Amino acid sequence: MDINQVTLDVRKIRGKLSIIDVIGDITSFAEEQLQTAFNQAISDGFEIVVWNFSQLHFINSSGIGLLVVLLVRARKQNIRMGAFGLSNHFKRLFEMTRLNEVFNLYETEDEALSGLLGA
Repeated sequence: MDINQVTLDVRKIRGKLSIIDVIGDITSFAEEQLQTAFNQAISDGFEIVVWNFSQLHFINSSGIGLLVVLLVRARKQNIRMGAFGLSNHFKRLFEMTRLNEVFNLYETEDEALSGLLGA
């Protein structure tokens, strides 16, 4: 099994907001990459992290658990979290796992920026 199933690119945006572009699969193999991307996203005092899931191919229960760990950490550090680009399948998964109640969910990047930055 290929352990490099995900690529995470961090973009620093105006207003202390970072976007993490997720390309591939989120499984237990992505733990270190997720932690590294999150740390990069909140470095330099950035206070909002938005996950771009438009190129998410797969997420399993371990991947959901990793996101929950990051959400707990974000809350402890007063970091706001959002997400956009979820397919209908992943939206239903977020609803079943109740992640939709802790992530601010948006359809597009522009909507996420507007909603989280108040623009």
